Amino acid sequence: MQTIIDMLQSLEFSINEAKVYVALTLKNPMSGYEIAKNSEITRTMVYDVLKRLVQKGAVIEIEANTKLYSPVPYKELFKKY
Repeated sequence: MQTIIDMLQSLEFSINEAKVYVALTLKNPMSGYEIAKNSEITRTMVYDVLKRLVQKGAVIEIEANTKLYSPVPYKELFKKY
């Protein structure tokens, strides 16, 4: 998993952005709370990270009773960068 995080950081992802993206690739869709648990990032911080990833086009926000998040497939993500 560290190699994936290193690759994402080479695409100018922060360490937390990379951790969130990897967590979402392992299980999705997830709520912000679940992402925080699975990525070991605080809940208060994870929402800022998710907002940045949505802006970068790396994560899709799904409107529901509870917002859910899903990663853009990695092949599509790497084509963008």
